[in-house]
Amino acid sequence: MPTFRIQYYTHWGEELHVDFGCRTYLMDNDGQGEWFVCIPYNEIKDCTEYNYFVTENGTITRREWRGHRLDIAENKATIHDWWKDRP
Repeated sequence: MPTFRIQYYTHWGEELHVDFGCRTYLMDNDGQGEWFVCIPYNEIKDCTEYNYFVTENGTITRREWRGHRLDIAENKATIHDWWKDRP
């Protein structure tokens, strides 16, 4: 099962999500700015791009400028990402 990880500091009440276009996943926080989620490979194997966004009270408050390319050669991987902000 691939694990997606990203270092991103949020404010109280904000949540981070990863969006694959056809499906979105809420991420967990380790309490020190690291967000992560494990996703069954068969749910994302046909996806080619994804991005992260922040919500507060169910409303999107921030979204990455550009997405990430998904290239998983096997179904057991850890993807360490970074936030792609507007230049």
